[in-house]
Amino acid sequence: MNVLVTGGAGFIGRWVVKQLLDSGHCVWVLDDLSNGRKVNIDEFLNHKNFIEFIEGDIKDVSLLHTLFLNEFDLCYHLGASINVQDSIDDPATTFNNDTIGTFHVLEECKKHNVKIVFMSTCMVYDRALNLEGIKETDPVKPASPYAGAKIAAESMVLSYYTMHMTFLLLLFVHLIRMDHFKKQVVKVEFSQFS
Repeated sequence: MNVLVTGGAGFIGRWVVKQLLDSGHCVWVLDDLSNGRKVNIDEFLNHKNFIEFIEGDIKDVSLLHTLFLNEFDLCYHLGASINVQDSIDDPATTFNNDTIGTFHVLEECKKHNVKIVFMSTCMVYDRALNLEGIKETDPVKPASPYAGAKIAAESMVLSYYTMHMTFLLLLFVHLIRMDHFKKQVVKVEFSQFS
C-alpha cells in the first residue's frame, strides 16, 4: 500500500513508519518538525520503500493537494500540536493545528478516497480516579485547549464517517512514561474505536 504518515517524525510517528516499512508498505512522511525531529526517521531515509520526507504543514492546502496526487491507500494522521502548556498559552495555534489541520487532511482523504487512521489522546477524558487508569468508557472532559482541540478533531472525523461513509479507525493512545532507577519504560497501548 501507499501510506502517508502526518507527524511521522514524532515520537509515535517514527514507530508507525517503522512498522509500515517492516510490513512492506511504501511510506511518505509529512511533518513540520515543530514537535518531531528528522533524526527520528534518519535510519529510514535510504529504505527502498521510504518514498519521501516532506517538511510541511497540514494546514497548507496547496501542499496537501499536491501530496495526495500520490494515490495513497491510507493516511495515518498523527500531525498535531501536543504540548498542553503551549495550548494554554496560545490556544489558537493548537486549535488551528489540531482541528483545522485535521479538517484539511480529511478533505483530501475524502476527495481521493483515502482511508484514514486518526490518532487522538487520552487527555480528552476526565482524570483517572483509580489505579486502572483511563478507559474509553470514562466521561469525556477535556481540561485544556489541547484536549478540546483533539475532541473537536475526533468529532470532525466521526462526522466524515457518518456523512461520507469513509472508512476510519480512531486510535486513542495512552502513553505512560516512567523513569525508575534510570531505566525508562514506555508503554504504548492502542485500542480500537469504531
